[in-house]
Amino acid sequence: MGHTTTHELAALLARLEETLRTGPDLPVAELLAALGVPSLKKTRRASPPAEPPPPLDPITLTREEMAAALYDKKHFRTKKALAEFARAHGVAVSEKDKVAIIIGQILQVLYDIPRERTTLRALDLE
Repeated sequence: MGHTTTHELAALLARLEETLRTGPDLPVAELLAALGVPSLKKTRRASPPAEPPPPLDPITLTREEMAAALYDKKHFRTKKALAEFARAHGVAVSEKDKVAIIIGQILQVLYDIPRERTTLRALDLE
């Protein structure tokens, strides 16, 4: 088709139209399969926005539950969201740090340090 003109292409398309109209009415995918054309990729339907997960409350979650939630992409899709959660709970973090470091800092401030203080207080009372 290197030297085909627009009028020649229009005539070819008109013949194609006539052929398609006189033949049986088939789904296009069937016709393409009969011609040996690989199936077309189905377009991905836009899914409705997912319900946001419930907010995380360090008071009601164990350290292990919190760690799992912090690594869960349903709760924190981006490192920025994770850092914002940390700052909202009084944990100083840098978005330049790796996710594992940020999560470690959150767990340390929210769980480990308070537990250590409780242990130290208990030792002082004895």
